[in-house]
Amino acid sequence: MMKFSRLSLISSGLAGIVAIAAFTPISSAVRGQEPIDCALEQAQMVDSQLFELRDRLQQTANAGNIEEAAELLSQGLRLMQRLPNDGNKASIFAELVNGFQGQPSLVEQTVTQFVATGQPEKAPAVLAYALQVAQGLDAEHSVVKTRSLAAIAGWYAQMGEGDRAADILSQARQSEIGIRGSEFKAKALSEIARAYIAIARFESASEILFESLRQAQLVNYPNSFRKASVFQPIAVYFAKIGEFERALEIARDIADENYQSETYAEIALECAKQGKLKSALQIAEAIALVDRKADALAEIADAGQKAGESDEKIGDILARGLQVAQTIEDSHTQSRAIAKIALQYAKSGYRDRAVTLTESINFADIKAKNLGKIAVFYAKIGERQKALQLAINALESVAAISDSYQQSFLLQEIVPEYLKWQLYPAAIQGAQQIESVERQRILLQEIAINAAENGEYNIAVEAAEILPSNLAALAVEYQNGGETQRAGELLQQGIETANALELPDAKFDLLAAIALAYAQIGQPTKAEELFSQALEFAKNNVGDGSYIWTTVFQRYLQAKEYDLAERIAKSIADKSFQDTALRELVTTYLAAGEEAAAFRAMEAFAQPQPKVRLLLDIADNAIRSGKTNRALDMLDIAFQVARRVPGPESNMLVFKVQMDAEGNILQSTEIEDPEDRGSFYEEIALKYARLGRDNRALEVAAALEETATRDRLRQRLSCYR
Repeated sequence: MMKFSRLSLISSGLAGIVAIAAFTPISSAVRGQEPIDCALEQAQMVDSQLFELRDRLQQTANAGNIEEAAELLSQGLRLMQRLPNDGNKASIFAELVNGFQGQPSLVEQTVTQFVATGQPEKAPAVLAYALQVAQGLDAEHSVVKTRSLAAIAGWYAQMGEGDRAADILSQARQSEIGIRGSEFKAKALSEIARAYIAIARFESASEILFESLRQAQLVNYPNSFRKASVFQPIAVYFAKIGEFERALEIARDIADENYQSETYAEIALECAKQGKLKSALQIAEAIALVDRKADALAEIADAGQKAGESDEKIGDILARGLQVAQTIEDSHTQSRAIAKIALQYAKSGYRDRAVTLTESINFADIKAKNLGKIAVFYAKIGERQKALQLAINALESVAAISDSYQQSFLLQEIVPEYLKWQLYPAAIQGAQQIESVERQRILLQEIAINAAENGEYNIAVEAAEILPSNLAALAVEYQNGGETQRAGELLQQGIETANALELPDAKFDLLAAIALAYAQIGQPTKAEELFSQALEFAKNNVGDGSYIWTTVFQRYLQAKEYDLAERIAKSIADKSFQDTALRELVTTYLAAGEEAAAFRAMEAFAQPQPKVRLLLDIADNAIRSGKTNRALDMLDIAFQVARRVPGPESNMLVFKVQMDAEGNILQSTEIEDPEDRGSFYEEIALKYARLGRDNRALEVAAALEETATRDRLRQRLSCYR
């Protein structure tokens, strides 16, 4: 039993190692009758906690909740210190700190967000835990240890703590001694050198880069690609410390054309940044891949402009870049290169030239994106009419894109930029072109409120009226600004519009939005009147499976009108929609510390399974917070509710069924249902054991009907005594 089916949550990478170890179902073990290994059992429990934390952490990081993400990350790193020093621990830690398949790691995301939001002082708390784990890794895992220490040092450097970074880099150098294999040594050393460069310790970086190069030259590489991946960063880092001849010598020895072109491009850019523009241009001419050469020239022009080079010189570089771009054979690649050069023309003050080049592009997506960016350049210098015309031209190009998803994605990128520069007509038009009505609503609401804040009343109302529920949000904005009369007029306009609507979903949406607005501006009587009217209308006229129920519920939840949100959730007839809403409501209540309200909302669940799952989640939170009695109370209730879970004690779920032409099953995957009664019993018993309540754990185990499963669980429980 247990949560083996949660493997479906794993997107990629090393989390799979954790999940497979942590969620092996008891039924599988019973069939094989393997002996219980208590050390492994306890490690798997920690693995289980880490996996669940990691999943929550990724969601939290993606949502931008930096404080919560940092706390979850710290919890995970503290848990990791309890794992044995094996390959599993090293792999999980490597993913958390160094990332996976080129993606930024969760530690990097957290630190970067703290720095970007002006809170660098909060990052060291997370880094301290990461450092402790890294320092605890043994010599068997020197590669992970060295790379992690180098990464952590780099983040300390990013926060301006050069001395702290230098101390950690000394530890990384000691760890590197234990790495076996010259290729691994070369890579680790180059990462240490990168961190030394970040704290401007160029002499140390140079010394380490020479050793990295020496190690790299000892390897007999199986192919040019692998060799290039080792030598490229060494060359680039030599360039960063100003040792260009050495960097070029290494670059010339790279046989893979893609890697060599990229290396030359990065060296050339470093030359330009360090004021060696002539050398940068000479190196750029050595780039074999034409598209990369064109891009490099645009990048060099940008660096030259920032360094104060003359407009004439920048113009010459861009002209050469355009000449190179026009020789690219693939038309899409050529257009992308021309677009990049056009943008650099705009940044360098040649805006009309940028427009002419962009308008010659035949690919709608590239053209639209570039025109939108050039429009912003015009807006920045106060040429608003020209900016607005280009912004609308960009939207016409967006409309020519055949893929609706690509259209929406691009619009959600450029419309906020139009709004930032108060190009309201283009922003409104762009928002209306987005396919998702909810995303339209959000953007139009932002436009209306932004216009109101800037004294553009007519534009604000125009944007809000397109989707009338936004009239309510606009009214709240005016009320908060002290313009009570305008707020009242907008809400009355909304009521009149709602009464005239014939579509039930639209009418419910608008009435509920206005009721919410009245609640937010401190008129509870009017809010209750309209809310009751909206809810009664919806019960009688809106379809059970309509998504408007979820939309309205989410709006009230986000506004923290929890009581009204609960009334909506309990009125949803579709049990799937209702369960989803109730889960979110209960979780929100708990996060707000309103446990009594959470328990009240739980009673509305039609089936016991979601209630047990939430109770177990509450218990987990209590355990992590050190609230043992609270966790025990939740487990007691969860056990009583789990007894009511219907169906067989053990239920198998069948996935990935493959059949032959006659319908015979050739292959299938069977996994234990993580929410059958037996799985819940097992999870509850193990949590009791983890809290040192052996008698309660054994009592739960005794409730299992299958003798073999019950005996196996008892053996596992003995590991916690």
